[in-house]
Amino acid sequence: NLAALAKRYSELRLAILLSAPSSFASSYAIESTLTQEQWEQRVWRNGVTVFVCIARPVLTETAEVPELGEFDGEWVGAATVFGPVPKDDYQLVPESGSPEAGPDEEEAKWQMTALFTSPEHRGKGLGKSLIKGAKAYAGIRTRALLPTAESFRLRIMAHSKNLTVVALYSQLGFMDVGRATGREAFVTNGDEALI
Repeated sequence: NLAALAKRYSELRLAILLSAPSSFASSYAIESTLTQEQWEQRVWRNGVTVFVCIARPVLTETAEVPELGEFDGEWVGAATVFGPVPKDDYQLVPESGSPEAGPDEEEAKWQMTALFTSPEHRGKGLGKSLIKGAKAYAGIRTRALLPTAESFRLRIMAHSKNLTVVALYSQLGFMDVGRATGREAFVTNGDEALI
């Protein structure tokens, strides 16, 4: 049930925007105006993969099969990965300080965005698991889609005031290599329609 999955994602995303408004380039005021159809389009875009963390009780043998199957339960975290992105679309302006991306045939370029976990489930390693999952996914998909690529690059854009997530990314091998304006972040993260 794709509509139900998009609705569940929108509920989690809006709750996070309310609980941590300074952590994201977007806001509750912007995203709460999206229609169900717009949420579905955000989640089901070509080349986009959404990872979710779901909390649920251990099922017993007599438990009924939930409506959303494996996706049923309390959605407590998510991250979005898209790519591979062509170099011309991926490269930021020189003033950003971002290093030059490699040629498409040698380097696959991926973007990770919208990493979040619900406040009640923070400190349990969910963010770290989402990041590791995104990195593994980008590597596997690079080998499948671009067998000539020698490497892949996974970029994130973190709000400068979100020191917790900046530290988490740093622990997992990400480096601070440049700056982007809010507008550039929206476009790079595939959310230009929200500008």
